[in-house]
Amino acid sequence: MGETESLQSPAIENGDSKTSGQLTKALIDAGFESLHDYDEGHSQFGSPWTYLICFKDYESRASWYRTAPEIDIQLHNRLHKTKSGRPILRYFDAPTMIDYQAPSKAEETVFCRSECGSDYECEEYTGFDHDDHIIPTSHLDARKSSDSGKYGGRGLFAAQNIPHGLTLPVSNAVKSFHVLPSTWSIVEQLRASDGTTVEMTGVKDEIGSIYTFTEGYGYKASLLVSTFVHG
Repeated sequence: MGETESLQSPAIENGDSKTSGQLTKALIDAGFESLHDYDEGHSQFGSPWTYLICFKDYESRASWYRTAPEIDIQLHNRLHKTKSGRPILRYFDAPTMIDYQAPSKAEETVFCRSECGSDYECEEYTGFDHDDHIIPTSHLDARKSSDSGKYGGRGLFAAQNIPHGLTLPVSNAVKSFHVLPSTWSIVEQLRASDGTTVEMTGVKDEIGSIYTFTEGYGYKASLLVSTFVHG
């Protein structure tokens, strides 16, 4: 795709990146369902370059979003060992691939300046607005609901009247967790096991608690093709 964009770069339809924008649009029009770009600084071009990966089938992106342990296993199984014992790859390993999975801030900024940028991706998920009026945590109470019916359980409630127009302190949401598809698959398999041994019975009970908590307080998404859970 050429030299990596900077935060000051114009939309990809303009300037030096115009041909890159045309190429990206042509690939989308040709039926490629999942496009991913990444920056690489070891290409000996004098500055980092951006490369584009395209998948014809959306589900193929599952391989792009493998976890670090899964990538390490793939590398171990598919690469031949060198006679010297030194690593066969100089500039690639699992942490590098994890870095490739998310575009740089500059690439995101340039994307959102273009016609391809959507309100959903570029306005709702651009971080926290420091000008927002945040509800003090003292105004909130996390406790069990008094409702014993279908929608009962733990929740976040107003401890006192909250003025109109204030927003929740969503900055605390960065303390959340997510369960990747491969991990969730193992959780479901262990939960479904018969637990014939004493050890497995104990494991199944613990997994059951994890499953109940995650299912009850998290939500499922399919961004990585397979289901992953965010809590």
